[in-house]
Amino acid sequence: MQKQTGFASILLILLIGLALTTLVIGMVTSVRSLQDSSLTTHAQTQAQIKSAIGYQALTGLLKPLTATQIAQINNGVIKDNGSPAATIATYKVVTTTEGCPASTGGKNYFCYDITAKSGGASSVVRAIYTDITTGGGSFNGSIFAGGLQIGHTRNLQGDQTIQVGAAPGGENGVVKGNGSSTFYDDQAQFTLATGITVQEYTPTKFMTAEELRASANYIFYANGKCAKNNLYGASIYNTETEPVTCSSISGITVSGSGASKKWTIDAASSAIPVGVLWFEGEVDINLNSSRDLVNTIIATGDMKVITTNQSGAGKAYAPYHYYLEASTNAATKKTRICGSSSTGIPTQYCDTAGTLKALDTELAKIANILFLSNKNITFDVKSNSPMSLYGNIIGSGGAGGTGASSGKFTGNGTIDIKGNLSFTGEGLTVTNGTVNVKLNRGDSSGNVTPSKKVMTLSGLRYM
Repeated sequence: MQKQTGFASILLILLIGLALTTLVIGMVTSVRSLQDSSLTTHAQTQAQIKSAIGYQALTGLLKPLTATQIAQINNGVIKDNGSPAATIATYKVVTTTEGCPASTGGKNYFCYDITAKSGGASSVVRAIYTDITTGGGSFNGSIFAGGLQIGHTRNLQGDQTIQVGAAPGGENGVVKGNGSSTFYDDQAQFTLATGITVQEYTPTKFMTAEELRASANYIFYANGKCAKNNLYGASIYNTETEPVTCSSISGITVSGSGASKKWTIDAASSAIPVGVLWFEGEVDINLNSSRDLVNTIIATGDMKVITTNQSGAGKAYAPYHYYLEASTNAATKKTRICGSSSTGIPTQYCDTAGTLKALDTELAKIANILFLSNKNITFDVKSNSPMSLYGNIIGSGGAGGTGASSGKFTGNGTIDIKGNLSFTGEGLTVTNGTVNVKLNRGDSSGNVTPSKKVMTLSGLRYM
């Protein structure tokens, strides 16, 4: 019996050791599991980071492209800048049958799945882009969004189709006569009397003066400073702040200061530079029969176009319309549109040799604009000084109500317009006095004006 002494203690120690062994094994297994979980979480996080980087890179690729160009991009690989370059993510187009919205209402949708991998984890991000184009485009006909009031049918003649919105009072008629409640609801009768076909206004948005400032050649600020831009020279000026002395630009004067500053353009001056003239504030444009105006004029404030008493028509041409319509020889047209030397040539629509470019870029299309104002445009014509305008005229001002107009035709002479006359503000466009306006259908290539493409993200989610 003495030989069994301490056996219970040994069993107890063995049991405790076994328990400790089990505990250690369990802890090792748990730690290993936690390590695997941590590695998986880390890999998933890295994959998600890479897919986010891939999204940013793809967005940068698509933003400057046209809808036609984007539609040709089906898949690709996104790599870093290392040597050798490592793959960050891949992308693949998503079709409408796979869940991408169908393009509609002027909006184009483009969808891509962006896939990134890290370790054994992967992350897929679906990006839905919306390509919205506003302003310009190709159009043919005039627009009077805030309504159109004419005194007599002879006040408006032509061969255009015009879009007319409701007058400020909300009347159903689209063209108003003699300031009374008589409306030309019988459009067939109105067309027969005037040659103008009337349609209901479809909302249209053109680019503003501010949006087009970067596309101008000479910029006149309200603070009295001026700049030149988009001009060939010793170097190509491509900023909006290249200084130039305002007084050095002949043919353009200024009066007033601050908010009341007004610029005046004397079209008779042969020193007016070629290109696009951009003004912050109001602008008066004095046309003269002694010399045609060949420029694009853009203003943030009200614009007034005037013919002085003279024996002959005051003519104004948008640069490209001068090429289309002027009866002068080719060499003269080239000089008036692009300049006569190797410096000061507008880069938007002329090449270094002074030859007109094709209007296949948004910058070049500005050559089809004659006048553009963020506010109202008034035309004042004298009986012995008719006005002939060639190009697209765009005004977006006029708040509506009594006394507010988007466009106004005054005087007792004749205004011939070959191009599109577009007033998109809420104000009523009116013809006063005995002024006669003729809207002539322009050349189709001259109907295109600059537009603005905005690429926005309408959806982003992990798949």
